[in-house]
Amino acid sequence: MPDNAGGFRMFAAFFAVGITNPAAILTFLFAFSWFGIDGRIEPADGIGLVCGVFIGTYIWWGTLSGVVTLLKKKAGNSHLSAMNRIFGTILILFGAVVLVRSFLH
Repeated sequence: MPDNAGGFRMFAAFFAVGITNPAAILTFLFAFSWFGIDGRIEPADGIGLVCGVFIGTYIWWGTLSGVVTLLKKKAGNSHLSAMNRIFGTILILFGAVVLVRSFLH
């Protein structure tokens, strides 16, 4: 039973991160406005849209989690620290570029 509780907590944490991700929210808002989706659609179309978004997000997060799990298994603990530093540096650089570009415009 402890495995199920841990799995549920992990799912809930990932779901919370995914559902509150500002980039994902803005992407869906952009996609909905691009395709002209407003509040006046048929219920069946709305259900299809929500199911499509859910399935697409599930596939994306499942694929991403699977790849990360495989990489973590292949890389030992010694490599994990170096990978964290590399990817952390990349994220900091992306953030710095966005910050500088926002001040230049």
